[in-house]
Amino acid sequence: EKIINDLRLDPEKTMVIGDHLINDIVPALTCGLSTCWVSYGREGIAGIRPHRVIMTTTELSQWLLQ
Repeated sequence: EKIINDLRLDPEKTMVIGDHLINDIVPALTCGLSTCWVSYGREGIAGIRPHRVIMTTTELSQWLLQ
């Protein structure tokens, strides 16, 4: 929340992209941000549902162009 406030981000237009469900995705979900988990083929954790899942960071450029 501090980063959102300090940078004056709009939570509805902000997405957190991370590769760690607990350290990256859960805090973002708690703050109401959109999330994208880079899974690197790993299984998810029950109860943690990122908005989007990609396998590798190379998929970001393809996805962002859509």
